[in-house]
This record gives sequence, C-alpha cells and structure tokens, in this order.
Amino acid sequence: MKNILFVNAYSARNLGDFAIILGMKEVVSQVFGDIKITVSSSYHEGNKQVYPDDLVSVDAVWNISGRSFISRYTNGLYLWFLAMVYPSSQKFSSYRQSDVICSVGGGYLYSSVKGPFGIGLISMLFHIWLGVRFNKKVICFPQSVGPVYSQLDAWILKKVLSKVALFIARETKTYQYLTRELGLTNVVESLDVAFSLKPTNSYLGKKEHTQYDSVIGVTVLDWQFAIKSSTNKDISHYLKTIANVFLILSKSQKIKVIIFPQVTVGEGDSDILVSEKLKSLLGDMSVEVFSLPKKLDPQRLMATYGDVDLFIGSRMHSTIFALASCCPTIGLAYQPKTTFTFKLLGLKENVLPVDAFSEKDLLDLIQKVKMDRGITDKIKMHNESIIKIISENTH
Repeated sequence: MKNILFVNAYSARNLGDFAIILGMKEVVSQVFGDIKITVSSSYHEGNKQVYPDDLVSVDAVWNISGRSFISRYTNGLYLWFLAMVYPSSQKFSSYRQSDVICSVGGGYLYSSVKGPFGIGLISMLFHIWLGVRFNKKVICFPQSVGPVYSQLDAWILKKVLSKVALFIARETKTYQYLTRELGLTNVVESLDVAFSLKPTNSYLGKKEHTQYDSVIGVTVLDWQFAIKSSTNKDISHYLKTIANVFLILSKSQKIKVIIFPQVTVGEGDSDILVSEKLKSLLGDMSVEVFSLPKKLDPQRLMATYGDVDLFIGSRMHSTIFALASCCPTIGLAYQPKTTFTFKLLGLKENVLPVDAFSEKDLLDLIQKVKMDRGITDKIKMHNESIIKIISENTH
C-alpha cells in the first residue's frame, strides 16, 4: 500500500476545491492502485464532516487560519527552523510516513495585492518545500501561478518549484511563465484535475424545463481580492450588468435564473451575500439562490449545472462543472486561469473579462455561445495524459 499525502488543501466548503481533491483521488488511485490518502489542511476539522471515509483529514503543519498577522509569520519561521534542525519532530510525522507528496491543485500561488511574501503564497510553498526537505517525490497537481507582482515572490517560487519532481500547469499562461520566465524544466501542461470527475444525478427536477422557455444557471463572486484597485462600486456594476441582461431576456421569453453559491467557507469567503444581491436586482423574475445540501457532492452539482440550458460562471470551477456536463457555458474571467482553460478546450470565444464587459457583450455572447460536442474526447485525452505523466515521474 502506498501512503499518499495531499498538502495545501483548502476548505471542502469551496466546491471547486472539493472537486479537485476528489479528482486527485481518482487519478492517484489509477496510478498507484492500493493507497491510503491523507489530506492536510488548515480547515481539517470542517473537512472531516464532508470528506468520504477513505480520505483521512489532518491539520496542516503550518495552520494559518484564525491567527493574527504576526503570529502567522512567526509560527512559519519557527516551523522552518524546526524542519532544518529537528526533522524527526512529531510535527512532520505525516511527511515522514508518506511515499508521495501531492500538492493540491488550484489557484493559490499568486502574489498578495498587499505586497511580497503574502502569507497564502508562502505557506503553500512551505508545505511543498517540506516534501523536498524529507526527500519525497513531490507532484504539484494542475494549478495556476500568478499574477506575480514582485521579484521576491518570483525568486522564492523558482527556488521551491525547481526542486519538485513534477509541476502540472493547468493553463498555457502558467506554463509559459514557469518555463520561459523562471526557466523551470519540470513543468507540463494539462487541464484542471476536477475534469477527472464524472457527473452523476442532477438536483433539479424535470419541471424546471417544462415551466420555462429557458433555465439559466449563474455563479457570482466578489472578485476584489484578485484585481488591484477594484472597489465595492465595481462589484455593484458587475452585478447590475448581469441582472440587466437577465431582465432584457425576460421580456421576450419566460426564463428562470438559478444562482449557485459555490463557496460557503465562512465570513470573508462566501458567495452567499453576493448571490443574494444579484437576486434582489432581479425583482419579480423567477429566480432562486440554490441551497446547497449539508452533504456536499460536486459530481451531483456537475450534473445539475449541466441540466440548465445555459450556464454563466464567474467561479472557474462552476464553468468546469458545466463544461464537463456538455452545457453551453460562458466564463466571466477574474483571473487568466478561466480564459486559458476555455482556450485549451477550443472555446476561447466563450469568455469575457469579469471587470470589463457590457450588457451588449454578454447578450451577444448568449446568442452565439457554442458548445464543442467533442469536448468529452478532449477531456478524456487530458485525463489520460495526467495519469501517464504522474506514473512516469513516480515509479
């Protein structure tokens, strides 16, 4: 039996991140066969309530949640020093007992808008570095890097990532940045690992389609954390633009809008408030904010997104869910990861920038949005490629 340690996991209350964990589980099961998976996260207690029984949830070595600004950094320095001088410490037992370290895919390797050495970036790199420190095979599952605003952040990224066995970039921009600007040679490109999952049963009933001419799914978020100098006013304009498009469409057809909060981690990281704001802008239209079940199931949500007539997603993994279910999908990109994911699938025309689209832009795209019916073959090809690449780099 192989002991596999997943590090840098986020909260399973972010359905995109939960889907990544399940997708990684699917991949490593095919690569290694008989395995035990341990998932390390600062949100390990909450994850225990959500993860299936065959995923063991443990605390992150460097837990950064719920701490003051200063204590986060001092704790990290202490752990780094401990790993250097006393690697046999119980703190690192999960690393010593593992055969392979897999850094969880996603989009967390980017500079803080507040300055270099942001706590999110540094803590992620620390957990990757620990795997190297303990002479383990370290695989970074498909993820995005950037934006990187400072030379200091670029320096530490190169320092750490150059030591891993394999880094999988989930889009071309990341691949080009790591290979051309940082000069890394251990990088390959493939789709987000959430594409490894298969849709199961939709939460929606057939009545949704019999009562309306069109059912539209949508995810929205407050993207101020990702775009410099953005304000609450920008978010209000973005929501009003989406709402006005739905109101215009409702004049010529009977439509229903279902708003899907994808992230419900807690205060400061939840789509509930912004989803309710969009709902309030739609007045008397038929609209609901979908209530997520207590037992989260990304594969059922995939099927649900695919059960609508059109999906408009600001959350990248919501667009992945819809695309994997062959639903006509529009991406509103708040970071390059969405744009380049669509491009890898031959659907780059289906994306608009989240902070710079008009009512006309979105209305025009709704009229001509295309769905490549060969998308399942492309997804299958990338999934097979990931399995082959990881197998070659770990055996």
